[in-house]
Amino acid sequence: LLTNKGCPLNRMPIKMLAPARLTKERVEELKKKEPIPSFSIFKKENNTLADGNLKIAGEYLSNGDCEEALESYSNAFKHTQNWLHYKIIPHIFINMQEKGKAILAYLYLASYQLQDGKIYEAIATLKECQQHDKERNSTTNILLVKLYQLTNNTKEAFSLSIKVAKNLSEQNPKQSLI
Repeated sequence: LLTNKGCPLNRMPIKMLAPARLTKERVEELKKKEPIPSFSIFKKENNTLADGNLKIAGEYLSNGDCEEALESYSNAFKHTQNWLHYKIIPHIFINMQEKGKAILAYLYLASYQLQDGKIYEAIATLKECQQHDKERNSTTNILLVKLYQLTNNTKEAFSLSIKVAKNLSEQNPKQSLI
């Protein structure tokens, strides 16, 4: 998926096409089922409004009110697209025992990190996501393989590729290559 030739339109180097596309596809699939706060509601950068809403969200969280905290985070995301502010969202859903929403939040976070060029942070996020997505993590694993390849971590890429192949062969024995 990476090529030395670059983009066929402008010949600029292509660095992150596959992981970003795969992440986006998985996010789109899940967000239809599990709508959650995201940066899609962003209107205009306003640090004062964002910080105020983030502070309120923190107060709600310290009082154990996850629903109100999420509402405040949504209000903050109208005024910020800083992925560091999004890092808490998957954990809120985990605390609420909303596994599907937590997985989607992890994927959003990884997507925001990739958009910011933070490949290693996205790898860490997807590895954390794996812990909560045991039965459907083949997509997450494929994303991780691509990111390992981008970071020249061939040992991890190969090891995870074998794991993905084994899982897929167990799910579809008639189509198995192993």
